[in-house]
Amino acid sequence: MTVATLQRAHLHILLIERHNVPGGFATSFRRGRFEFDTALHQLPGVGLEG
Repeated sequence: MTVATLQRAHLHILLIERHNVPGGFATSFRRGRFEFDTALHQLPGVGLEG
């Protein structure tokens, strides 16, 4: 998202991706029959209040 914004401002950008799949933390992976979102940090409404 940031790179696209900077490119629209006509800046020259070099994006170096460390992950083996483009997207970095905006990707997911599978373990067995489950799929995990690596960008997931919060689950509203799950768990105890307070």
